[in-house]
Amino acid sequence: MRRYATTLLPLLLMSACGAQQLLKLEECKADGKSPGFKNVTISPCDKDPCVIKSGEKYNVTFYAEATEDADFLMVSTLDQQRTDTTNIQSAHTISCHFIDIPCNVTKGEVFRGSVTLRILSAFTPGNVTYMLEVGNGKGSFACGVANLLVE
Repeated sequence: MRRYATTLLPLLLMSACGAQQLLKLEECKADGKSPGFKNVTISPCDKDPCVIKSGEKYNVTFYAEATEDADFLMVSTLDQQRTDTTNIQSAHTISCHFIDIPCNVTKGEVFRGSVTLRILSAFTPGNVTYMLEVGNGKGSFACGVANLLVE
């Protein structure tokens, strides 16, 4: 019985870890003041760039450092797709009361947050720019942009 457990455990760990991908975010250029995220993962995802199916939900987990004390945090996301003939955008801002992110942080604290990414069916197959930003309404603690591929 023990032999089965030692064989099964590594297989379960590999299958669980294989479904998430470290998301490479570039710092937001327009902002200029916000540092980047410490770490961002998206699941399920097994490629770089991540291939996202329109209409399906994905979990984005991030770690960021508070640049000042705050008693209220918000997460903003923006999905944008530009082609020769169209420009589609989907933006959301959600407070800490409705998602998995702390409301109270102190300056220098590294905190964890998690949001759900869902690409609307209005997006056509191709490249989509995904922006993730976390802040307290007065300023931004972290901001990053990544390219995703929509199927």
